[in-house]
Amino acid sequence: MVSEFKFRPETLTVNSGDTIEWKNADAVPHALISLDKKTIQSGHIEKHASWRFRADKEGTYEYQCSIHPTMKARLIVQSAQAAAGDKPSAAHATLTRSR
Repeated sequence: MVSEFKFRPETLTVNSGDTIEWKNADAVPHALISLDKKTIQSGHIEKHASWRFRADKEGTYEYQCSIHPTMKARLIVQSAQAAAGDKPSAAHATLTRSR
């Protein structure tokens, strides 16, 4: 979720293959982009809209809002096997498991 010019949670751990949905609860648009400028690229997420991303590649991804660069967060994608039995921390984010 994007709320009050913050990504919530600031660090999110998911399993490879999970789909994450960022909902923009702010009254202004935001745009997610990973620091490598290619892994995560949402384009503009208008106010009260959402955007989904399927996390297929394992790794740690730092990202920010390209419109408001002080907004920063981290996405950790782990292998589903390594996380067997673990539940990802999904507070304030929507995860969809589709394999």
